[in-house]
Amino acid sequence: MKRFFVSIIIITMVLLVACSTKDSVETQGDATIQEAKLTDFEKQFTDLLDGVSFVHDIEIKNDQVKEISTTVDVYQNGEYKDTVVEFGKGISETEKEETIRTVFLSSMLNKHDEKWMSAVMTNSGSGSGTNTYDSSEIVNLNSSAWGGITDSTPLFIGEKLPIASIVYSNKESIVMLNHFSRDEALEKQTNYEQVYILSVEIR
Repeated sequence: MKRFFVSIIIITMVLLVACSTKDSVETQGDATIQEAKLTDFEKQFTDLLDGVSFVHDIEIKNDQVKEISTTVDVYQNGEYKDTVVEFGKGISETEKEETIRTVFLSSMLNKHDEKWMSAVMTNSGSGSGTNTYDSSEIVNLNSSAWGGITDSTPLFIGEKLPIASIVYSNKESIVMLNHFSRDEALEKQTNYEQVYILSVEIR
């Protein structure tokens, strides 16, 4: 009888731990991402760049995460048009214990061409993808705005999360959303003449 009660206690503890882990993943995600807190030196460096930059930090919560992927997609009037740049980097067991940084950079090379770079950086090294994109269609658009998430936001394995956007438009006003992971929010954010959506996915 004593062994029976001990077995029940052990099973109960295992179930509680399993439920606690599941609840933690559902509320905190397999990882979290937030806007990076840059040093003064880093801020000065990004200010020197002729373009727009987004820097975010990722904390891995789940050992099953093997890779971080960054993507820039372009939309026109709410419709997906093209993928500008995409890059993925495998994450080692050691790197999972570190803060991992993602960087997106956009700069105009001339009136018609725009250079994009997305990178994943760790203490062990970094990798990046670059591409030159024909952006001649934004020349006649008078207004632009950009922004993205600032607070800690959960990431889930296999789910592509939009973290920032750049909008070009001739509309009288541009509304920037900090969170647009839901379909209706993404649809609203991309409903301009030309919109770049920057996303991160853990795999």
